[in-house]
Amino acid sequence: MDFWKFFTYSSEYLPTFTSGIFAIFFVIFYLVWSITQHQVTFRNTTLLVFSLYIYYKLSNEFVIFLMFYALIDYFIALQIHKEKKDSLKKLLLYTSVFINISILFVFKYLGFTLQTWNLWTGQDVFIPQIIAPLGISFWIFRSLSYIFDVYNEIIENPETNYFHYLLYLSYFPTILAGPISKAEPFLEQIKNKTHIDDKIISLGYWLIISGLAKKVILSDPLGSNFILRIFENPGFYTGLESLIAAFAYGFYLYNDFSGYTDMAIGMSLLVGIQIPQNFNEPFKSQSITEFWRRWHITLFQWFNDYVFTPLNFSLRSWGKSAAIFSMMVTFLLSGIWHGANFTFIVWGLLHGLAISYEIATQKFRIALKNFWGTHFHTIFSILFTYTFLTFTFFFFNSPSLESSFKMFDRILNDFHAELFLKWYEEYKIVAHILLAGIILHFLPNSWKKFFESQFIVLHWSLKIIVIVIMVIVIYQFKTLGSIPFVYLQF
Repeated sequence: MDFWKFFTYSSEYLPTFTSGIFAIFFVIFYLVWSITQHQVTFRNTTLLVFSLYIYYKLSNEFVIFLMFYALIDYFIALQIHKEKKDSLKKLLLYTSVFINISILFVFKYLGFTLQTWNLWTGQDVFIPQIIAPLGISFWIFRSLSYIFDVYNEIIENPETNYFHYLLYLSYFPTILAGPISKAEPFLEQIKNKTHIDDKIISLGYWLIISGLAKKVILSDPLGSNFILRIFENPGFYTGLESLIAAFAYGFYLYNDFSGYTDMAIGMSLLVGIQIPQNFNEPFKSQSITEFWRRWHITLFQWFNDYVFTPLNFSLRSWGKSAAIFSMMVTFLLSGIWHGANFTFIVWGLLHGLAISYEIATQKFRIALKNFWGTHFHTIFSILFTYTFLTFTFFFFNSPSLESSFKMFDRILNDFHAELFLKWYEEYKIVAHILLAGIILHFLPNSWKKFFESQFIVLHWSLKIIVIVIMVIVIYQFKTLGSIPFVYLQF
């Protein structure tokens, strides 16, 4: 490997959390960070340079775009704070929202919009091929949350150091796929001296290694060896395989995305910065409302804070209808945020309908729970909720609505339940990994915390042994197939 290429060419060596190349980058960075950590300015410079370097390795010249983009909301926030007239404050807010949404539209939705226009009108409008910067949906939402919080005076004093704000947007653990951390707690942490101890470092290592295991052992083999094959070509598989793929997709996606988040939180802890949790055992949810309080928590909070709550408040005279309408709008936008495809719009509307149903039938569901008892209601609700999620996964992961309906057609007309044992024999490893993922997910949280706490109190020499053993085991599973993190596409 050419040493100079390794460190400068972004198109050939792409560092992601699961790659050995990223591990090398991170070790070098961490050595420099360890030297600079006691000097706030030098420490933040190290963090910023490494974050921008990693983004350069992943997105080439878009790192320059990100640096200029950060200037927009940085200056708008300062002007909102200085402005005395409410009308001008609001104009500045609308200007920021317009600029941010326009950027997001051009990069993510312009091609889809023109393609749809051509399809519906029969015209042949030129469709430019635009490549979106990685993580654009995440860093635009972080920037918008900052502007909203400054406007609403949740942040009383906006950031006056551009490089601090740029670090907030480009911070390497969160730039690609979240969590969508808010500005105030992050900026407050980077302005203070590093507070870190053996417990925090040990927890960081635990989260990194457990997140890596989730991704490589519990997620990648399911996706590369079974699930993605079915979704890409549903016509070549039976309805049984389509149903199992949709059922397994939830655990594949959870271990992929929560694995990424665990690693991001763990690496951030190692440099003394806490970022928010993003998952809380979501498939234990007894309703879709509860599911969204446990799944992609920071995204749900963003939409709740900046879309649902203000819209619901403005329509409060409508009564319960306001909550239902606001929820439908919120999840329509959530679907659009995930991608430029009608499949995401349908997926978002289905979740909006489910939560609207739960809002409208709250008293009935409480009465039902009292009728058949808490234990039965809990089990039934968990199973029913995941069944609904399985149904929506047909749309979430399909390349088109046609492909989604093809999978439904195979289930209804070509199911072949009698082939289950044959499927099991052919996909035995996949089946066992799926079963392991289900069992681990539904283990009591106290058990998981016990193993975490036991690792933290181990002697450092034993921690090294545990980490080495886990890395060896994880490396064996990488041979079963390695795929990019799912949420990098968003």
